[in-house]
Amino acid sequence: EVRDNVYVGGEEEAMIGGDLVADKGFPLQFVCQTKTRGYFSQQVKDGVLGFSSAPSSFVNQMFNAGKINKLQFSLCFFDRVRKSYGDLNAGVVTFGGFNPEFIKSPMVYAKRIPGNRWRHDYEVNITSLYLRVGGGESVVPLEEDQEHIVITPRGEIDTAGRLDSSVPFLTFDARWEIPFKDAWQQATGENFSYAKRELTLTELRQFPTLLIELEGDPYNAEQYDVTTVDSLTAE
Repeated sequence: EVRDNVYVGGEEEAMIGGDLVADKGFPLQFVCQTKTRGYFSQQVKDGVLGFSSAPSSFVNQMFNAGKINKLQFSLCFFDRVRKSYGDLNAGVVTFGGFNPEFIKSPMVYAKRIPGNRWRHDYEVNITSLYLRVGGGESVVPLEEDQEHIVITPRGEIDTAGRLDSSVPFLTFDARWEIPFKDAWQQATGENFSYAKRELTLTELRQFPTLLIELEGDPYNAEQYDVTTVDSLTAE
């Protein structure tokens, strides 16, 4: 393990002149690796920055050093990868809260399910899954009358889900598979396949949108009329 002072940059102009590491930085304890294998070996450029709830995570050390007032962080992903400052840019990280300039609708919260003392990830409860016929790139439908097909699991099922921004795909309990495929066939008229397939952009946009409904935090009901916020339901 290594301990060194770290400064998290902000606006480009603020990084010119002065000893910012000494003025704005904080002591960070981290680990250096010389070799990696598996999934992350081809994904990461310089390393992995952990945002779990563990005391050793980056955001917890930043909070304990008094550099942010709230033990919060937010990730705002761009709809496509952009190029800025010569590097590929996929979004914005904000420590200590969120930037309201990036929010197009009211911020709502999922209820975090307490895990055991050895787990430090962010676990939520999946209440429902839907396929929205006709597509759409967000929870907001393209048209008001778009059909929603409920995906109903068969028997008892693990509805716990873990949020992990480093994994670019979704994994579910295997017992969701058959009802998902049934719903897909109902929505598209064809069988779901794991095989590679070439699609035009128009064909891709017509595919059903998978909507994942999470158990909400009571804060939502205290702050909003659920009938006026697209990302909230009354359940």
